[in-house]
Amino acid sequence: MLPYSKKVDQKPPKDFLPERAIARLGLDPLLVPWIARFPCPASLRRPGTSLEILLRQIVGQQLSMRAAGAIWDRIAERAGGDLTSLAALDLQSWRFLGLSEVKAGTVSKLLRDVASGALDLSALSQAKDAEVRSALTARKGIGPWTADMFLIFALSRPNILPLGDGGLRRALNRLGAEPGDYLSERWSPFCSLATWYLWRSLDCEVPARAL
Repeated sequence: MLPYSKKVDQKPPKDFLPERAIARLGLDPLLVPWIARFPCPASLRRPGTSLEILLRQIVGQQLSMRAAGAIWDRIAERAGGDLTSLAALDLQSWRFLGLSEVKAGTVSKLLRDVASGALDLSALSQAKDAEVRSALTARKGIGPWTADMFLIFALSRPNILPLGDGGLRRALNRLGAEPGDYLSERWSPFCSLATWYLWRSLDCEVPARAL
């Protein structure tokens, strides 16, 4: 699978202090085993441009990593290093690359909006979380989950709690915790990092003290 490109169009926030985040989250016994096991990342932002990260989230929805990777390889090869060039593709071409009809329509419209300036992804870096969600979910095929993943992985927003994410819900269920708004009070303003630790926990045996 082709790696994320090294190009980025936004830097991680300068005010994120891992020590402060760990001090806050380390008060929650639910997170303690995973904080001890995994070093705190300096940023949750993935490499690549905001457009690349958003497209990969849409492409990968409800697919295995292997299937999503194979489709992305074809898309990246067709783009030739310039994803915006794909705005001219018709739906049949997207279907040929492996997207479902629904995803083909979503991706095609998104790229046209970006190309025309109807959606300025770089401007979203200065927008509030709610404004980013509104701008993205206003587009057919982009829901709250995709918006939350964009906020975490493209904009490095520190306080996102994606309760609609299946992985997060599985982790909470496995640890005997109920998803709910109260979690945001326990983890704020570092809900994104708390979510990351719970995602990591899915790959590990649950220690008795975490149950």
